[in-house]
Amino acid sequence: MTKNQLDYIAEIASASSIGYANMLADKLAKLILEGKLEANSMLPNENEMCKLLSVGRSTIREAYKVLDTMGYITRTKTGTNINDVHSLAIKGSFQTSLKLTDLEELVEFILLLEPKAAYYAALRATDEELVEIKKYLDECANYNGDIKVLEKANRLFHEKIRHASHNKVLVSAIAASFGAFEEFIVKPVYKEDKESIDFLNQCIVEHQELFDAILEKDASRAQEISELHLRADVRFSS
Repeated sequence: MTKNQLDYIAEIASASSIGYANMLADKLAKLILEGKLEANSMLPNENEMCKLLSVGRSTIREAYKVLDTMGYITRTKTGTNINDVHSLAIKGSFQTSLKLTDLEELVEFILLLEPKAAYYAALRATDEELVEIKKYLDECANYNGDIKVLEKANRLFHEKIRHASHNKVLVSAIAASFGAFEEFIVKPVYKEDKESIDFLNQCIVEHQELFDAILEKDASRAQEISELHLRADVRFSS
C-alpha cells in the first residue's frame, strides 16, 4: 500500500477513534468506491490499522467483517485484499451498483419500478390499503400551505401505493434506491415560491387521478399516471 493510500486512511482516524466499527467501515468503503484505495492492493494488517487509527483490534476486526460481507474486501491468511467494486456491480451487487450509479441512471431505474408498483397496486390493493392511500391523498389536498405537511403526506401516499403492490422485491428495490432520488429530485420541489406552489398543486391533482385509477383497478392507467407524475418531478427539478 502506498504512502498516499495510508494518508487517506489516517484522515478518517477522527471518525473511527470513537470505536464505531460501522462508521469506520463506511469511511473505508467510501475510499474504495472513490478509488483512493486501489483495487487488488492490500489493506494494512490489524496491528498496523490499530496504530494508524488509534483504535482497538476489535473495532478493526468488526469493520473488516462489514467490508467483507459487502464484498469490498477479501480476507485471507496472507492479508486483506481490496476487491474491484466495479466488477462487483457488474456481477450483480445491488448495493454496490447504487453507490456507483449516477443520477441519470438512478432516475431511469426509479422510472422503471415506481410506475410498476402503481400497476400492481391497482390489481392487488385491499380495501384497508385503499383507505390508507386515501388518507394521505386527503392530507396532501388539505395541506393549507404547510409545505412540511405536504412533503410528509406525499411520501406516505407513495409508500402506501408501493406496499399495496404486494411485491416485496419491488418494494425493497424502490426503498433501497429512493433516498438519493428523493434528495435530488423530489425535495427541491418543496419550495414556497409561486412556481413551486403551482407545480405542487398540479401534483395533488395527479395524486387524485392516480388514486382513481387504482380504485377502479385500471392498472395500465395507474402505471401511466405514475410515470407522468415522476417525469414531471424530474423536469421541474432539472
